[in-house]
Amino acid sequence: MKTKIVLFFLLLSQIIFAQIIFTNNNIKYQITSISNSTVNVCGIANGYIGAITIPKTVENDGIRYEVISITSEAFRGTGITSITLPNEITSIEGSAFNGCRSLTSITLPNGITSIARSAFYGCSSLTSITLPNGITSIGQGAFRGCSSLTSITLPNGITSIGELAFDGCSSLTSITLPNGITEIKTNTFDGCSSLSSITIPESVTSISYQAFRGTGITSITLPNGITSIGEWAFKDCSSLSSITLPNGITEIKLGTFEDCRSLTSITLPNGITSIARSTFYGCSSLTSITCLANTPPKITYNFYDNPYGSFDKSKCILKVPKNSADIYLSNRDWNTFKNIVPLP
Repeated sequence: MKTKIVLFFLLLSQIIFAQIIFTNNNIKYQITSISNSTVNVCGIANGYIGAITIPKTVENDGIRYEVISITSEAFRGTGITSITLPNEITSIEGSAFNGCRSLTSITLPNGITSIARSAFYGCSSLTSITLPNGITSIGQGAFRGCSSLTSITLPNGITSIGELAFDGCSSLTSITLPNGITEIKTNTFDGCSSLSSITIPESVTSISYQAFRGTGITSITLPNGITSIGEWAFKDCSSLSSITLPNGITEIKLGTFEDCRSLTSITLPNGITSIARSTFYGCSSLTSITCLANTPPKITYNFYDNPYGSFDKSKCILKVPKNSADIYLSNRDWNTFKNIVPLP
């Protein structure tokens, strides 16, 4: 009975101390463990503006604690301009730096293995960030709205990048995706208007909804392993001039290349069976389509004849397999082209 009572009070003391928050040098800490003498960083003094350095250890009431993590929303919306973190920190929780509009740079400790959801969302002055080699995942919206971020190096160990991860990073000019990535998720690079170069590894099998919408890419090489491209994936890529789709693609979904006004040529693979409406809506510069399919793909209503912005089919050359030219000429979805040319 006495043992149970002792254990009860030990547990109670841990719970009580876990709620203790103290401030040291403008930084707020929360005790997480008495027995292990550890604390989280949970906030900053009201109105503080400027640079801060998180120490390895911090003292309170004669006890020295090790700083091990940064809690959710710890610095959200604050005026910090830069932050130095000790290597002992192993966790940065969601939205930790959300809305820190004055934060310009940060180097993450080596012990960090993931970037949590919305961790740096809205850090519009962030120009650079160094990710440790141990990072394996980047959460949803992690760098969303980091409009001053010009470059970022992704460690090879990253296997997952969440939706909206770089959405609105309008100053990002280039990026190389690690070999372990298998999917480019919804809106990952949406609105990255300066992104002109991206390297996609062979491991990628799918590109999701609006993944590259509004980017500045001029050309892109898609790995042969890609079997799915989502709706509006390349919508509003106004600098994209040409693209060849991988052999595994069997359908082109709604609005995939809508308003790609610089697109002059595209090659469709031999396995293509259907093309959704608005695929080339607004592609006013399109002058060459090479379709390698022996059987003309089915085109849903309003694919070419849009109310405005449609490319001029009288000036666009359609190149098709030699033995299928007559089939395309007699197909109502394709015979509106004035120039159907058999491939050699």
